[in-house]
Amino acid sequence: MTAANHHALRLLAPFQGVLQIVDDGDVRAMSQDGNEWQIQVRVDTRNPIWGEMEGDGDATRLMVYGLWSPDAGLVRLPFDPMADVAAAHKLAEGMVAHLPAAMERLPYALADRHELWLLDDEDQPLALLASVRSEDPLPGHVRRHWQASLSSHNARVAHGLLITDMPAYRRCGDEMEKLVARCAGNRPRTRWIDRTQGDNDAMDFPAPGVRHHWSTAVEQAVADDWLRWHAPLLLMLPELDTALRDRLEAFAMAQVAAVARYWRTWPEVLDQQRLQAALVAARLKATVQD
Repeated sequence: MTAANHHALRLLAPFQGVLQIVDDGDVRAMSQDGNEWQIQVRVDTRNPIWGEMEGDGDATRLMVYGLWSPDAGLVRLPFDPMADVAAAHKLAEGMVAHLPAAMERLPYALADRHELWLLDDEDQPLALLASVRSEDPLPGHVRRHWQASLSSHNARVAHGLLITDMPAYRRCGDEMEKLVARCAGNRPRTRWIDRTQGDNDAMDFPAPGVRHHWSTAVEQAVADDWLRWHAPLLLMLPELDTALRDRLEAFAMAQVAAVARYWRTWPEVLDQQRLQAALVAARLKATVQD
């Protein structure tokens, strides 16, 4: 596993954090929180039974093998018996042996540096719609409507620890979407930029993926609410300035369970005492609930 590629990709449309990935070609592990990892193996599945994760035009497929975390160890999931099970076991064992060292390198650098931005009527950036790695093909179609939040059902499934008041969460998302849509106008414009080519010197592309400085108090309050709800996830982003990171850390501490889940993937922590207090509060809360 010495040649494994370690990188990260943003989960967008809407923003759901940053996915940490360890990829060795024939086996990969992915984690949103840096603690629990989904392991996928590439095996020969000429007669798949339980489906496939992705295809490459031949007889091999990436299939989910199981979940691994330091506390629970490896938990295997149902696997296609028509596949080369022995090869799958060997690949998964190699990844499991590599993951403890890989976790010490968290978080990984963002690889999706080719970005599609929604613009306002003055061609200034409003919100990030999509991102891909520079070597990957651009998506054929991307909606020009920015989505602020997951649906209520999907939010509970994706990161239920983050959502403590679902009606308020949905109202916040709806208001933020309306604000961005109003600024985008009736005929939204978009622009692709490639940060690996230095294609961002003419415009200020907001690090959180959406404009967070607004001209009126009402607009700013809407944006602040969106930042507050998504702070534990936004802190995964690497290019936040110090002032914004400090605000987001303060916002995040109101969601101690989410802090405890995601802090391993934050590139920087400005206030270690604040973090430790939140982790202690999360442990106490979990103890009471148990």
